[in-house]
Amino acid sequence: MRKPSKDLRNLYTTYLNKRLRADNALEFASGFILDLINAFGEKLEESAPVLSGYRQFTPVNFLLQLNELLAKHKQNGTKGLEDIEKAILVDTHLMLGTLITSSLKISTMPEDSNHERYQIPEATAADLEWLIDHAS
Repeated sequence: MRKPSKDLRNLYTTYLNKRLRADNALEFASGFILDLINAFGEKLEESAPVLSGYRQFTPVNFLLQLNELLAKHKQNGTKGLEDIEKAILVDTHLMLGTLITSSLKISTMPEDSNHERYQIPEATAADLEWLIDHAS
């Protein structure tokens, strides 16, 4: 059985146990991203390739979609949201799972993009994917 590092488990568990609401969803997601990168990752320069043994971690699309969801929520309240959208705004496990999965799937950025790119060790990425499936 895979056993993620204690530091990564602690980070994930800390965020699982935080209170998540629509009014703090962006802060919640941004905080997790910063804590993850500060502890395990590093910023990639604009033209730098991902190092061997690392995976790109690019949360920008997730954050953009979360901003759109929050705007929709602000405009219409929960009545204007689909069930999955409502759940993302209150379920920490769903929020983290969606954020991580989305951020690890991005392999390239648009050429005119000025968004920051990060990389995390392959083992950390695999541990995060394991935590999504096994932590609660």
